[in-house]
Amino acid sequence: MVWSNWSGSVTASGQFVRPQSEDELSMLVRSAHKLRVTGAGHSFMPLCESGELIVSLDDMAGAVHIAADRRTARIPAGWSIRRLTSALWEEGLALANQGDVNPQSLAGAMATGTHGTGVDLGSLSTFARGFRLVDAEGEPHWCDAATNADLY
Repeated sequence: MVWSNWSGSVTASGQFVRPQSEDELSMLVRSAHKLRVTGAGHSFMPLCESGELIVSLDDMAGAVHIAADRRTARIPAGWSIRRLTSALWEEGLALANQGDVNPQSLAGAMATGTHGTGVDLGSLSTFARGFRLVDAEGEPHWCDAATNADLY
């Protein structure tokens, strides 16, 4: 399969996989010589260009879990901002800040520093209070300011 970004200006012909669970993702990371994780392909940069393993998180299982105080939520990394904002809207909630384009994956938008508007409304990554990370050895970790703060 050939992967391409949204405009077709970047393509890659590596093995394309869509894990459905964290265990499957961990196994792929452990067994891969080299891999790239692709979001929605909204970037113009060759971030995912590879002849090796290309991973999409789009099919990862999960749902939005909104905290009891309704101020934070756990969101699957492969979800698009469009999907997230729709789920939040159904709950009467919204993001405090977002760009005008919403097909990006949440993790991709956070990793690339997408759309901040200054000190008071930073990029999406400034809203993160914690996340699960599968490291280069395929080991999953919870990361926040108190737990695995060096990864956070």
